[in-house]
Amino acid sequence: MANYPELEKLLQSNEIDDVLISIDNYINELCEYGENLNVLTKQQMTFFLNQNFEKEINNGGLNQFFYNSSGEFSFETIQSLKEINAVYTATILEEAICQFPNNNVPKDRNLRDEIIEEIEDIANDIWEELDSKLYENEDNLSDLNLTYIKSNINYF
Repeated sequence: MANYPELEKLLQSNEIDDVLISIDNYINELCEYGENLNVLTKQQMTFFLNQNFEKEINNGGLNQFFYNSSGEFSFETIQSLKEINAVYTATILEEAICQFPNNNVPKDRNLRDEIIEEIEDIANDIWEELDSKLYENEDNLSDLNLTYIKSNINYF
């Protein structure tokens, strides 16, 4: 049985966005909005990372993803995207990471912000091109996340 109350019933809805928002809200409350990620199952963490990535991209692109706390999980997000078969999106994120010296995105936010300031004159042009590719939405992240949840329902 799933941890999320009435998840099976929720997944029967045709309103995919509403379903994903509801599950996202549940997981964010569960982990105290990222403050206590240890309480999440691997599958919940995959969904959490994918949702944070998508929200940041839709709100401000790759620059915002790296600049905000989500950037701390850049490499984990690549894996979470691959986990749901969003290979195209994972590849774009890998390309974006290449703008960092030695392809290293620091987990420390202050250090990451300093590096972004140093590289953004050049990196922003490349990130904006990559943003455009992401907005073309080669991978349908909503469908892929929903399929992932359905196939891992007992871990949600």
